[in-house]
Amino acid sequence: MASNKITQLTYQMNILNSLEIKEDIYSPIFSTGDNLLWQLWFVPIIRNPMNNKEYCSIYILPVANPDETSWRKRSKFSIKLSVKEIKNFQTYNLISSNNELSISPDTKIENGYGYPEAFERTSLYNGELIICVTFDNIEYRDNKQYNNSISLDPLPENLVAAWKNQLFNIQPVDVEFNVQGEKFYACSSILIQRSKYFENALSGMWAESTVNNQNEDIYNETKVEKNIKEGETDKEIVDSVKSVDLKDNSEEMNEEKLKQQIKHRIYISDYKPFSFAKMLCYLYTNQIDWTNDNNGMDETTDENISFTIEIYCIADRYLLTDLRQRAKNRIFEELTVNNVAEIMFRLVPKYEDLKEPILSFMAENFEEVCNSKGFKDVLANPNDYTYYNRIMSEVLSQHFKIQKARLNK
Repeated sequence: MASNKITQLTYQMNILNSLEIKEDIYSPIFSTGDNLLWQLWFVPIIRNPMNNKEYCSIYILPVANPDETSWRKRSKFSIKLSVKEIKNFQTYNLISSNNELSISPDTKIENGYGYPEAFERTSLYNGELIICVTFDNIEYRDNKQYNNSISLDPLPENLVAAWKNQLFNIQPVDVEFNVQGEKFYACSSILIQRSKYFENALSGMWAESTVNNQNEDIYNETKVEKNIKEGETDKEIVDSVKSVDLKDNSEEMNEEKLKQQIKHRIYISDYKPFSFAKMLCYLYTNQIDWTNDNNGMDETTDENISFTIEIYCIADRYLLTDLRQRAKNRIFEELTVNNVAEIMFRLVPKYEDLKEPILSFMAENFEEVCNSKGFKDVLANPNDYTYYNRIMSEVLSQHFKIQKARLNK
């Protein structure tokens, strides 16, 4: 089906009897493509205590997707707001569309942008307000048949199958994860459908479990992972799993019932409970919340990328290809001159597919990287990085190539 490529899109909201509006008005949610949703917000009365004048405010609000924490994807747009009023066939321009909103990519996604004192309320004629937002530099394909709908990514087949199975064959939680002392519970039927790793771990290929729970699977996941990498057979792995009797240390009936349900107990020490919980939510919903709100910490760039890296490593461990790719893209988006050195020296040697973009970023910005705290920390502790000499050589070599190319231009 043919589609037209559009580079500019304008959305407008019309409001009648402007002086009679006393409460905030929000436009319907609209899209600029790529599942990026927006909303216009009009505030009819804002009083400035300094001059005691009343103003009207207008804003463009991002309607965030579950995996959005900043304006990074949206900052590529050139955004302009304009307001005019029509009264008795006369048009009055209250805000022109010449001024472009400048929004940093690192701005938190919950923040809207616009004009808190757009124009004085005394400028209104009680006519029809027309509030417009214009987006430039967009890649929006207007499909003639579905141009009024929002395109959503279909759910993965394995997630649909998992929930269908849960619907017609109700299964209580039967897997307990002990992640650094914090416990999480899940249904093996969901885990098996969503991850090949858990399919092998929970369906009897790596460990045996019994229906009546007289013997339950208890194993340290790190040990099992080590055995897999060393190429042990399924029987050898089964032999390494310890089956023990449950100890009744619970006085509460619901805890006793839960204990009787659990068939698999998995101990995990490699990852933080907060990150592991995010991964479990992804398995159940196919969505990942990138908000790093663990313990209410402030979200700095370095904390964000540390969280993203851990999600990437978890996804790699549990063979979650889609989640791994999402985290990989975010790692590239969140690169800065301060964090790139640590990533290059510690993470890249383990994951070769990260190398080229990160090496290029570091080499192209090498002068700034050299002055960063992150790079100085690496230089101060070279023994902490197994491939320090090799990586430093590659970075310098790439940097000199770039410098030479620039000089030859």
